[in-house]
Amino acid sequence: MKYREDKVDITNIEIEPITQNLENRVLLKLSLKRNPTGKTVTVIMMNPSKANQKRSDKTINRVIDCFYDEQKLKVRNIKIVNLFPYYNPKSITLHENIMSSRKTQSRLMQDNRDAIRLAIKESDYIFLGWGDSPKEFYGTTFYCEVLYVTDCQTKCDSSSAKDS
Repeated sequence: MKYREDKVDITNIEIEPITQNLENRVLLKLSLKRNPTGKTVTVIMMNPSKANQKRSDKTINRVIDCFYDEQKLKVRNIKIVNLFPYYNPKSITLHENIMSSRKTQSRLMQDNRDAIRLAIKESDYIFLGWGDSPKEFYGTTFYCEVLYVTDCQTKCDSSSAKDS
């Protein structure tokens, strides 16, 4: 599925980490072709499905449409991060990704958490869109990541209040 060139600056799409294979993604950054001095929004979802620098997917296109069409927020930049960085179009099998990568999971999950924390800190708006924990998924793993996100948001809110 292609990115909508009428809505997204396709020359300015970034992903982290940059890899040849689609195993994981901690960050997807997009710029809309609207509101040149607009705001930044972070959308936190469950896990990446298919979107990368070259192609989009149905969920990412819905996010783009939402913020492109919504003019009150004046969004220019979209950062998409996920509770889990593993590409998997079926969240119900996400636990398999986590279990199969135990050796590298710790570093990857820390990189993912760092990306979430930085995206929250640099954003004007935060939207949570991860849904419920999938069936067959380890609830404690899911809720640990949810708690991490809410804790980051609370800390960012506290530091913003101190800066004002």
